Amino acid sequence: MDRNWFIQWKERSRPCPNEKKVRELLKDKTYRLKITPYQRRYGAHSPAPEDVRELFVCRIPKRWFEDKLIPLFQEFGKIYEVRLITDKCTGYNRGFCFVRYYKKEDTEKALGMLNKYEVKPGWTLKADFQSLNSRLRLQNIPRDKSVEELREDFEKVSLGIKDVTALRAMSKLKSQWRLHLGYKVAVKWDYPEEEPDEAYMSKVKVVHVRNLMTNTKKEDLKKKFEKFGNVERVNVVRDLGFVQFEKREDALTAIEEMNGKVFGKYEIVCCLSRKTAKLGMKREHRK
Repeated sequence: MDRNWFIQWKERSRPCPNEKKVRELLKDKTYRLKITPYQRRYGAHSPAPEDVRELFVCRIPKRWFEDKLIPLFQEFGKIYEVRLITDKCTGYNRGFCFVRYYKKEDTEKALGMLNKYEVKPGWTLKADFQSLNSRLRLQNIPRDKSVEELREDFEKVSLGIKDVTALRAMSKLKSQWRLHLGYKVAVKWDYPEEEPDEAYMSKVKVVHVRNLMTNTKKEDLKKKFEKFGNVERVNVVRDLGFVQFEKREDALTAIEEMNGKVFGKYEIVCCLSRKTAKLGMKREHRK
């Protein structure tokens, strides 16, 4: 098979907006569309508006692009820019974008209306004011490093560090940015994630346990938590644990009693599993 043909086919098969509608949008020469592997920016050439806050809009369908988003946002006022964050591998959007208007009143109007905009029955967009991102997520940090030692290391390469939080487990980062501090650290923007609704969280009966020892067994974790109520299921992934109770009240009691207690060698952190609530939301959205 001709490799060039395969590459062209792969590019053609990636999701993309309606080309005709995008061309219509770009007839306004004051706007440009700039596409990178990580975002699609539709914005004006003019200087950025002062004192106008950016909106964070999430729960966007994965196949939505400028052809659907720009006309929607334009209903509330003149746009300065829209930055749609995309997945480098799939080409789909990541479910959220950032919007800036020229006028404050347009921003406030969009905030109110977008929170009511129904994509389909039971699925509405969410919008909120977005502060400038000042958080980074890092991985591959040596486990024997304390928070104080990490802060000292980071202050060698950056100024203005306000806070350092160390977690013993983190999802794998795909990033080209690296810090060299005697050890390689992967760096990525800590983008805000869509939070599950209270309605979904009120149904969660799964306790998320962090900071476990990596050799923790399911049986040991179940034995530690079953004194609070009937445990239906236990799962352990590296140093994370998930304990599902039959009753939500028992899960809340377990969190109250076990959060901050030493289990093995480390202090564990217990909370309701937000991941479980998010999965419930996704199932509803697929219906």
